[in-house]
Amino acid sequence: MQQYNHARTYLEQTLEQEAEEKIANNRRSISEVEQKIELYNQAVVGINNYLQSMHLYNHLLPVIGDSDLMTASLNSEALNFNLEPIDASYSNGRGDAVEVEV
Repeated sequence: MQQYNHARTYLEQTLEQEAEEKIANNRRSISEVEQKIELYNQAVVGINNYLQSMHLYNHLLPVIGDSDLMTASLNSEALNFNLEPIDASYSNGRGDAVEVEV
């Protein structure tokens, strides 16, 4: 029983450490994306200013706003699923098992 408790404590610590590492990686990634969005938006503002000076209002580029980020976040969560291998073997009618790789 003591080994079980020790193993459980070790597993909890390991999972907590992995979770903290993932959170830190996600924060770094978010920071990088926010910097790239800022650069993109600055470029778009410059291009749009030029297009407006040429009176090409129908060709203005969109900037990325907070609402766009929320939509992208929700869409990525909806598409987050696991692909796990499945057993797709079946019988060919003669009693022989046939393996099908998917």
